[in-house]
Amino acid sequence: MRYFISVLAGLLIIASGVYGMQREEILRRTPQDSLKCLENLSVASLALEKKMHEHAKGAWMQLFDECPDLSLRIYSDGIKLWEHFVENAENTTRKEECLDTLLLIYDRRAEYFGEHEKYPVGWIIGRKGLTILKYKKENSESVEEAYDCFTKSFNLMQDETEPAVLIAWLQASKVLASVQKISGETFLDNFLSVYSLVYSPEFVRKYKGHLADRARNAVVKIYENSGITDCSDFEKLIERQSGIDELSSKQIGVYIDLLKISDCKDTKLFARLIEKDYQLNPTAVGASELARLFIRRGQYNKAVNYYKDAIEMSSSDSLKAINYYELGVIMDSHFNQHVEARQYAKRASSLLPSWGEPHLLLGRIYARSADLLEGNELEKSAVYWAAVDQFKTAMQKDNSCAEEARKQIEVYSNYFPDKQTCFFHGLSEGQTFVVGDWINEPTVVRFR
Repeated sequence: MRYFISVLAGLLIIASGVYGMQREEILRRTPQDSLKCLENLSVASLALEKKMHEHAKGAWMQLFDECPDLSLRIYSDGIKLWEHFVENAENTTRKEECLDTLLLIYDRRAEYFGEHEKYPVGWIIGRKGLTILKYKKENSESVEEAYDCFTKSFNLMQDETEPAVLIAWLQASKVLASVQKISGETFLDNFLSVYSLVYSPEFVRKYKGHLADRARNAVVKIYENSGITDCSDFEKLIERQSGIDELSSKQIGVYIDLLKISDCKDTKLFARLIEKDYQLNPTAVGASELARLFIRRGQYNKAVNYYKDAIEMSSSDSLKAINYYELGVIMDSHFNQHVEARQYAKRASSLLPSWGEPHLLLGRIYARSADLLEGNELEKSAVYWAAVDQFKTAMQKDNSCAEEARKQIEVYSNYFPDKQTCFFHGLSEGQTFVVGDWINEPTVVRFR
């Protein structure tokens, strides 16, 4: 008899997948009790497989009441069984009764199998929260209950939290914040936790392909559609975390991303974060970001310095070209340094020969310089030939610039010298002419 009990106990452990169960709890049952438990497990599982839900119910209830520590199968089968009863209940009262049993299954599983290596208490609580939202989402108190489940699940599971739980947690946070059950700052705090996780390299490795992308897109969409936080919430949250100087490089990157999504790029906080990020990780892209930031803030000298840093650090011709072009725009439009602006525009064009924007810039530089050049009336007007040449080049090289180039050509062709002035200076149409002063560009004579 002793040998039989030992073998039966061993079979129970192996066959039913018991985790964290004490040996004395198993041995407390008589062989007859244990056999009955196994019989009920077999009956319930087989009936459920055949979708004989009412037949499965009696055996399962005995298992649940008398052998709760026997097997994880009791709980996985129980979820399927009672979801069926919830979804097929004949009235609201019966549905609520079945739902109470369904939620109790999660609690009982946490009690008896909460130490499971793969599906611990945190996982179980998260699944319970999903079930609450699935069947009781129209009830605000139920959303709070689900939210509490998700929060506990995340605190226990951290980066092992299921994507579905993360997204549901964020959705519940949005709902509760919208009715002021939680603050906008709390919603933002939760969002930061989820956002940091789904954009981590570990998450991408674990959930390859569409699942990772779908999770990221869902998280960002929830935030974008929330309308809950404002720029000041970021300040409060960072202050609560001991200020910008205590943030890690990764945290700073997350805040920068979110401030962009939140349209908070013109705040002092965004500027401080960008500069702090650049101090920790100086890159060409970071320098470009800072340059544009200081343009928006009207701090043009700082912008110029950061553009020069970006150019010096960049190993990409396209990035260098963009920075040269934008630097040329500042030097022309703000500092009126036309010679230097032309130099930057030409460098941009040489790095990206098929790009039309630098030629549009050159055309504008020349057109704006007409009254500043030394020379007679003809020599000043001849600058517009050179300007239109650049607009034509932009149109020929880059279709995206064609419309703007045509507009500029139409405007500045009206400033060409007239036929009489050209004849007076001995010039005929189609003749080569070199525009003077610092421009020193060959062009072709044309009449207005």
